[in-house]
Amino acid sequence: MKAHLAGLVFTFTVCGCSYANKPPSVPKDVKAFLDNAEDCQHFSGEWDSTLSAARQNEIEKKVETVCDQARRQKEKLKKRYYGNKMIEAQLDDYDF
Repeated sequence: MKAHLAGLVFTFTVCGCSYANKPPSVPKDVKAFLDNAEDCQHFSGEWDSTLSAARQNEIEKKVETVCDQARRQKEKLKKRYYGNKMIEAQLDDYDF
């Protein structure tokens, strides 16, 4: 009997921990925004005046494309998910 009880306690503990550590799911459109926002930050931080002119141009084009797309996505998502505190907080983590 004690072995069965110990097994049940173990099972519920493991299941409970794995559920508690599971991040909340994010809608696809929000995930796409987060990816673009991260790329925007990455490429923005990559620019350096010591880089070759060709590399600077490449980075500037990438920043312009990705950051503009992220800005447009953020505007739409702020309207779509107005009142959803979790998503609003994720969107507010990025300022362009």
